[in-house]
Amino acid sequence: MNFISTSQDIFFLVLAFCILWLTIFFAWMMYYAIAASKQIYEMINQFKKKLNAIDDLITMIKEKFNSSASYLSFIVSGVGKLVTLLSKKETPNKKSKH
Repeated sequence: MNFISTSQDIFFLVLAFCILWLTIFFAWMMYYAIAASKQIYEMINQFKKKLNAIDDLITMIKEKFNSSASYLSFIVSGVGKLVTLLSKKETPNKKSKH
C-alpha cells in the first residue's frame, strides 16, 4: 500500500492539494463578493428611502405653495387697498399743514 510510487503520483498529489487551496480561495472570494453586494444593496435601499423622503418634502412644499398662491392674490389686493387708504389719509393732513 505504497501511495507514492512514481513521480506521477507526486504530481497528482500536488495537483489535488493545489485544487483544494484554489477551491478554498474561490469560496472565500465568493463569500466576500456576496457580502459586498449585500452592503451595496442595503446602501441603495437607504438611498432610495432618502430620495423618496426628499421627493415627498418637495411635493409637500409645492402643494403648500400652490394653496398659498391662491390666497396671495387676496392678500396683495388687501395690502394694496390698505396702502391706498393710508395714502389718502396722509394727503389731507399734509394739505392742512400748508
